[in-house]
Amino acid sequence: MSISVANFITQYLRPALPSTSDWSDATLGYWIDAALLDISRSFPRKAYALWSAVAGTYFYSFADSTTTADETTIIRILNCVYPYSITSLTGPPMLRKSHLDEDFLGGPYYDPDPDAQVIYIGTALTTAQLIYADCHIYWKVATATIVNPAEHLELIRLFCIWQAFLHQAADVTSSPVPDSSLLNAVALESRRAEIAYRAAYQKLAEAHATSIFTRGWAMDKWDRNTGGSKNNPGSASFRTGFR
Repeated sequence: MSISVANFITQYLRPALPSTSDWSDATLGYWIDAALLDISRSFPRKAYALWSAVAGTYFYSFADSTTTADETTIIRILNCVYPYSITSLTGPPMLRKSHLDEDFLGGPYYDPDPDAQVIYIGTALTTAQLIYADCHIYWKVATATIVNPAEHLELIRLFCIWQAFLHQAADVTSSPVPDSSLLNAVALESRRAEIAYRAAYQKLAEAHATSIFTRGWAMDKWDRNTGGSKNNPGSASFRTGFR
């Protein structure tokens, strides 16, 4: 499932906004990006990272991966294999262990640090052999297209509606002479929109995101590959909230 940002705004957002003329396409596009970041917490996209090993180098930047070049993209590393064969698509798995442990270096260990966006490797490496890792990455708009599964579109819509009411309430509050009745009405709609979004989010999490309950380290049926994946989005659909 994919839809252009322009079509998503026309079909999903403009008919549901409190005032269609208040929000530019650029503002709505910003909220769509924010929605994708929030959705990625529980419904990350599955990808893989691949580094070319260098003898004597024990840590590698996420940004240096040949498949995930954006250093802000990777949320978590799920496993690590070295040396990895692109012919057989296999290799010996490594064990996760803190790189601060005194026996880390020299052992078959790895330690990802998503905050620093680097992965530490304990074993002695041979130049030009490959390090492979499955990973979760953030959903992002690609070439002005939302590529998320269909189930995410309702969450994105509800998130953007919530932001519209939230900003409308902020505008009323900042007025030189705030209209208290208008402020109360907009604040109520903002809260209703937030509840609708969070309820829909939780419903989808309970149906699909088993990793949410295992701190993201277990790969589950919601994980999916980027580019050429044979995994199709699930068939569950629902509509919640405002129109």
